[in-house]
Amino acid sequence: MKFVRCLIVLPLLSICVGCGQVHVGTYDAQVRLVEGKSETEKYPLAEVQAKFAQYPESIELKSNGRYIQHVGGRVHEGEWWAEDGKIGIRCDRQNGQALAKALVRKGADFHVTIRKNELVRGPYNQPDANLEKFYVKR
Repeated sequence: MKFVRCLIVLPLLSICVGCGQVHVGTYDAQVRLVEGKSETEKYPLAEVQAKFAQYPESIELKSNGRYIQHVGGRVHEGEWWAEDGKIGIRCDRQNGQALAKALVRKGADFHVTIRKNELVRGPYNQPDANLEKFYVKR
C-alpha cells in the first residue's frame, strides 16, 4: 500500500517542483506605459526611462529556488516561488550580509505577475503615473 502511494505521490511532487523551472533565468527591468493608459505630464515616459537606465536592475531566478537581484550597486538575495500565476520574492540577504530573522518576512516582499517571457512588477512610482515596471527574460 505504501509503495502504491509513493507511485502516485512522487510524480505529483515532481510536477509541482518542476512548475517554477520554466521561469528560471535572468530578467532585465524596464519601464513602459501601462496598456490602455496615456502618458502624463508629471511622468513623461522618455524621461522616466532615462532616469531608470541610470540604475540598471536585473533579477536572476535560480533553479534551486533562490534569486539574486541587482539594483544599481546593491545586491538582494533570497527565495522565490511560483504560485497562482505570480512569483513571490522574499529577501534574506543584502549586499552579502544575512538579514536578521526579524527582518525577513514570512510571506513575499513582493510579487510579480507571470506573462509570456516577462514578469510584471506593477506600477512604477505612483499608480497615477500610468507606468509599470516589468522584467524581460534575456
